[in-house]
Amino acid sequence: MVLQHEHLPAAREFIRKLWGTFARLVTQIEWSAGRTVGPPFNESAVNWKEIEYFDQTWINRVRKMAAYVPPKSRVLDLGCGEMWLREFLEDCIYIPVDYKTRSAETIVCDFNRCEFPDEQVDVAFVSGCLEYIENPFWFIEEIATHSKICVISYCSTEHFDDPAQRAALGWKNSFGSKELISLFGANDMKLTDETFLQDTKNTIFRFVA
Repeated sequence: MVLQHEHLPAAREFIRKLWGTFARLVTQIEWSAGRTVGPPFNESAVNWKEIEYFDQTWINRVRKMAAYVPPKSRVLDLGCGEMWLREFLEDCIYIPVDYKTRSAETIVCDFNRCEFPDEQVDVAFVSGCLEYIENPFWFIEEIATHSKICVISYCSTEHFDDPAQRAALGWKNSFGSKELISLFGANDMKLTDETFLQDTKNTIFRFVA
C-alpha cells in the first residue's frame, strides 16, 4: 500500500504517538522487572505526611528554578507547600496545588490517588515532590498532557543512592538522571537545561514539549 502525499503528516503523527506509548510501556516493564534502579513503589518507606517539614534552605532552590519560568506564564505549582515560588515569578498566573489546603486558592489533589488538576498551563513546576509519588509514570504523563514546559527538581540516584536513606525520607521512587530524562522524552518533552545543586543534592531539569 502506498500512502498519498497528503496522508503522510497524519501517518507520521500516528507513528510518533505509537512510539511514545511503546517507549512508556517498555520503561515501566523494565522498572517492574528490576532492570532499573529501585522499586516503583517503596512500601518500606515511612509515611512522608507524618514527617512533613519545610526547610528554609529550599527557598534558594525554588528561586533558581523560577529563573526557568518565562514571564507572563500560567504556572501550576504541583506540591506547592509553602508557596515560595509565587514571590519569584514575573507577572505570572500562579496556581498552587497540594494534597491539602495551603491557602484559599489551593487546588487540592492527592497525586497518590491519581488526582490531577484540570488545568492547561504554560509551566508545570515541581520542586521536591516527585520523590513522593507512588506512580511517577502516571504523574509525568499528566504533566506532559497539561503543560508545555516542566521545571522540576529531583534527587537522582547519582547523588543520593542509599535505598535506606531514601525510604527513611518517605521517598517512593528512585531514578537516575538518564531514566528521568527518558521518561519525559517518552512523553514528548525534551530536556533543554540540567543544573546540579551541590548544597541540596538536587538536580534542576527543564523539559519542553
